[in-house]
Amino acid sequence: MSLPDSVLPFVANTDELAVPMRVRRDGFLGTSESDGVCTQLTPSGLVAEVPAVLYVGELVKVELQLSDEPVRVDARVTYRNHFRYGFYFPTALHNATS
Repeated sequence: MSLPDSVLPFVANTDELAVPMRVRRDGFLGTSESDGVCTQLTPSGLVAEVPAVLYVGELVKVELQLSDEPVRVDARVTYRNHFRYGFYFPTALHNATS
């Protein structure tokens, strides 16, 4: 499913982005979720502040509250500096499901 047209302005203009988001990790001890804030968004990834310990290379599920319906996409953690993370979308964001 493609992104709704109402979401595209968020991708195009990320100067003042503060989108609520949630990161879900599936691990040996079960599933954990952490809320955060997306500060930059592109079709191939995002930058966010998440108060959780995530590991570079880890595959997580990201839920972005860009519109009335959340956008859910798989993402790989590519960068970490304290609680600021970079994520890469293995599949393009326009293929994300809501």
